[in-house]
Amino acid sequence: MVAQEPPPTQEPAPAKEPAPAKEPAPIKRKRLDLEEEVTVIVGSTKTHFTVPKCFLTKSSEFFKVCCNGTWKEAKSKTVELPEYGVYIFTVYLQWLRNHRKRLAYRQYPPHLALAIFADSLGDTTFGNAVIDAILRLRDNTNALPRIGCIKELFIRLPKSAGLRRLWVDRVVTSADPEGLVQDKDVMLRCPEMVFEMMLKAMKIRNGEPCEPPTFKQRCKYHEHNDKVPKCA
Repeated sequence: MVAQEPPPTQEPAPAKEPAPAKEPAPIKRKRLDLEEEVTVIVGSTKTHFTVPKCFLTKSSEFFKVCCNGTWKEAKSKTVELPEYGVYIFTVYLQWLRNHRKRLAYRQYPPHLALAIFADSLGDTTFGNAVIDAILRLRDNTNALPRIGCIKELFIRLPKSAGLRRLWVDRVVTSADPEGLVQDKDVMLRCPEMVFEMMLKAMKIRNGEPCEPPTFKQRCKYHEHNDKVPKCA
């Protein structure tokens, strides 16, 4: 018998080189659409303001709802604010265009109206900026508005509003008794304000610390949420 040769061995196939990793797609940054505009009609004079939508919806929950979705304002690109004055909206607009930096402190009544305006817009950041301006004014002038002005805050703002707490602390710690006597009739027309001041006075008598509000204590009166973190 003739010996058979063994079958030839097959060489292993060369290993495939791994495919080169794909480079990640570049992150697309959303650009502000400054061309999409909204008309805001303000006050009894029906003054028209044409504002980029991205400004209005930056921090206001009210404008976010009005300018998006199926609301008629979103379709018409027109929002009416009949109960607020032109000055109030102009200050707000300047603050937006100034990249939401601090407000100048001038006098109390407009600031109190701005606080009510901020609450109606659902703009917590603007509301905190108003509080900062009020505290700077207090630090520089030591002035206190009349009770008649403060009363509107207790009528228009919710109980949780930091500005209500601020004025309760301010009146209880620093108000002139003679001034309170002069404003007695106004105070009696706002029993909720009187109750909160009496409650605060009782807490102080029982040992709760309370100092006159200053700018350094501003975070105590700010409102915070998941979009507006506490002050650093």
